[in-house]
Amino acid sequence: MDLQTKMRLERLGMDVPATLERFLGNEKMLIKFLKKFQADDNMEKLSLALSKGDVQTAYEAAHVLKGISANLALGNLNEVVAKQSDLLKHDHLKQATTLLPEAQSAYDEAKRIIDILK
Repeated sequence: MDLQTKMRLERLGMDVPATLERFLGNEKMLIKFLKKFQADDNMEKLSLALSKGDVQTAYEAAHVLKGISANLALGNLNEVVAKQSDLLKHDHLKQATTLLPEAQSAYDEAKRIIDILK
């Protein structure tokens, strides 16, 4: 992996060597799965559900995002959606909603960086 790609991934909170090890050292496979993240719509679902006050749907979307971001080692995103998921699990809608801008920012950054990976 070239240094520029590694630095981009590290900006997302990724421990690149550990993540590559999880993908059996296969950089192409890691990038392939990162690119699949681009098609995920759970951030939209989370945002919409929070705006409607739908705790269950918001929890489900946050929980899925938590799993995806953990599996792909998107640490910055994972940190905030994990908090949201835990808050929503205990019906703390208002507190989870206050984290939405931070989650959206981490999500947008991840998508932007992944988009330029080759």
